[in-house]
Amino acid sequence: MWSDSELLAFLNPDKSLIVIIENKEEATKTTNLQIGGNQMTVQLQPHSFNTFKIDNVI
Repeated sequence: MWSDSELLAFLNPDKSLIVIIENKEEATKTTNLQIGGNQMTVQLQPHSFNTFKIDNVI
């Protein structure tokens, strides 16, 4: 799933999760981000870094 992207995630002291995804491709990429039982579809612009904050993960 992440062959053309890099992913980094970390948990904040306030229990929110930060996810950073890089899209290295020449084209926009649509992907699903699933955390626990929650899922969201995100669009990643070409050659971009994308940051998502998910509250109350724990």
